[in-house]
Amino acid sequence: MSLYSGLTATAAKLLLKYGQSVVLKYETGGTIDPATGVVTVPATQETVAGYGAATRYKNAEIDGTLIKSSDQRLILERVAVVPQQGWRAQVSGKEYKVMDVMPVSPSGEDVIYICQLRLN
Repeated sequence: MSLYSGLTATAAKLLLKYGQSVVLKYETGGTIDPATGVVTVPATQETVAGYGAATRYKNAEIDGTLIKSSDQRLILERVAVVPQQGWRAQVSGKEYKVMDVMPVSPSGEDVIYICQLRLN
């Protein structure tokens, strides 16, 4: 086991113990006929479950544009699919839009993801 595999496992254990359940939702597939603009195959909604810790941003980080006072920072364990901007995240019974994702990858292997979440 590499050092970073150990870090990934440690992060997952800590987030499981001290964090909370997080469900990420996103759409895949779907086809639109470019000539007519009609959906020919509807998209399907996929979900990814994991554990994370949501915190508020510090006042000094809030600029009102890129980061708003209601935004949350989510420290998320490495999940099966790398989260993407535009996905939805359900945390503490509230649904947020994923605004930004920063993988923490000290040696090329993702350990955790730091996500900026915004209330819908």
